[in-house]
Amino acid sequence: MRLLFMFFFILTVMSCKEGSNSKILEVPVNAKNNRDTVIVKNKNDIHDSYDDDFLSKKYSYYWVTANDTLDFGISATEYKDSSLHLGVRHKRPILFSSALKRIGDCMKIIQEDFNISNLSSFYFKSPIYYSDLSYELSKEYDQTFGRKIVDYQKQNQFLLKSEFNIRLNTFLYPIGKKVSGYGIEKFQLLNKEDYNIYLKDIDLNIYPDFIINGMGISIRLTADR
Repeated sequence: MRLLFMFFFILTVMSCKEGSNSKILEVPVNAKNNRDTVIVKNKNDIHDSYDDDFLSKKYSYYWVTANDTLDFGISATEYKDSSLHLGVRHKRPILFSSALKRIGDCMKIIQEDFNISNLSSFYFKSPIYYSDLSYELSKEYDQTFGRKIVDYQKQNQFLLKSEFNIRLNTFLYPIGKKVSGYGIEKFQLLNKEDYNIYLKDIDLNIYPDFIINGMGISIRLTADR
């Protein structure tokens, strides 16, 4: 009953504008205290709106526990040219390694609704929301450019040579995809004294002195084989 209540709660809060045909699916997790974790899958209504002009279908996948909703979700959008885009949603910081694991947990479910071979892009929040990624990228950036702001082409080349890119390509290999390019809108270097603009009640000691920042990371994909 408690889980059923949480299901209706999350639909009311998150899905009142996003469609119908919701479904609860169990998520395989190893941690004993997460055994009640489930995914709420919601088919979004794209008709009678501007989305209908260029979208084919859209689903949202939300993580829910028996006691609370989890601050993590994925939106999957298929365009009329058959290309598929996955966007990661969360408000609080999370380890990037954990975000990838959750995407992996959801991938089989996503493949029930979409042709994963058409996956053409990912969208993640800015690196500041992933402490492991921000530390890794800032260290590499400092070694390559120091504190100099570089143009889009150099940003893209840097990211394609980064450990971040290697990790993403390892994750993408089983589905026959690899990264072809990156984009960070409004790219900037954020100093530590300004982190509190984005991060609240977070131990900043785990963060580097400066962070690559922007309006999120767009990742373009291509076929690997």
